[in-house]
Amino acid sequence: MVIVNYNIPPWEATKKGNILLSLLIPGKHKVKNMDVYLKPLIEELQELWQGVAVMDVSRAPRDRHAMIKCILMWTMHDYPGFGEISGKHAFHS
Repeated sequence: MVIVNYNIPPWEATKKGNILLSLLIPGKHKVKNMDVYLKPLIEELQELWQGVAVMDVSRAPRDRHAMIKCILMWTMHDYPGFGEISGKHAFHS
């Protein structure tokens, strides 16, 4: 799972240094409980939704404090993956 910063120009957002790897599910076998992998990411997204105070060192000293927020805009996966992410588990055998 990757995170793309859309707060910068589009031609910069998808460059190698601006795409962040946030979740890597190991192995080639089906994951039994996807929630174990998603829970830390969801908790962090909830915190970022409220806003997190940061310091922007590229600004003048008196303007360095800023608040950043985050939103999950969309997910991309195949149809069986939809069942896994949505929690419906429609494709479990």
